[in-house]
Amino acid sequence: MSAWVSALAGRVYGRKVSGRTKAEVRDKLRELHQQVEGGLRPRRRYTVGDALEDWVAHGVDGVSARTVTLCRGTIVKALNEELGAVRLTELTASDVQRALPAMAPRLSTRTLQIAHNVLVRAIRHAAR
Repeated sequence: MSAWVSALAGRVYGRKVSGRTKAEVRDKLRELHQQVEGGLRPRRRYTVGDALEDWVAHGVDGVSARTVTLCRGTIVKALNEELGAVRLTELTASDVQRALPAMAPRLSTRTLQIAHNVLVRAIRHAAR
């Protein structure tokens, strides 16, 4: 069983969902429709690591060079170790709550706060 999703001014996006049952396909279609209505069309394999790299490459305009260096080095590396492989569409608050304390022994409290801010900004940048 499979279906296509269409949205936004009659455009048809080649997103195909499939499942073993009709109910499974309907659930996947509802999820896709919610994403399209919310303005999100994330790539399926887009991970937190990809979002962090995109943010460092394009989202740090107007930030001091020292902050960019700190973000690229310590913070992005630590976040990638903990959350880099998680798909952005599957990231949960509990994943973040688990990752930040795991980074605590290696990083100062202030650096952890900056890491949280970087993660939020990377996710918002990816949503745009």
